[in-house]
Amino acid sequence: MGISLSWMDFSKNLSYFSYGQGGYFSPQNYAFVSFPVDFSRQYDDLKVTLGGSVGYQSYSQDKSAYLPDDASLQSPLEALAADGSVKSAYYSGGSKNGIGYNLHAGADYKLNKEVTIGGQLGYNTFGDYNESSAQLYVRYLFGDK
Repeated sequence: MGISLSWMDFSKNLSYFSYGQGGYFSPQNYAFVSFPVDFSRQYDDLKVTLGGSVGYQSYSQDKSAYLPDDASLQSPLEALAADGSVKSAYYSGGSKNGIGYNLHAGADYKLNKEVTIGGQLGYNTFGDYNESSAQLYVRYLFGDK
């Protein structure tokens, strides 16, 4: 159990996938506070983990040019938007805040002192964002333990 605090601040909103955008979440302000709870139990060579968190998130993003790195393409697009030929030359900005949560469960099985196999399932959500994840892995420890 505990508390988790996060803060992000990007100078440009490059969240989209057109030429010159980065395609990654890049808000101008992002704050998140959550209260995680994790539980694990060992059964001989098997370790089982369950956990989750609930918290409050808030972010804001500035509007962003469709083609931020190429004025020779962005300027004509802005002219077309000004005369109504296209809807906009910019991705809209905005802000959102509210409750977010995540859940995860995993297991590790120790085959011997060097090799462990395991997996984890997870679900994370906030507003329109929903992420599911699954992973399988084999861990090998080098050297004496």
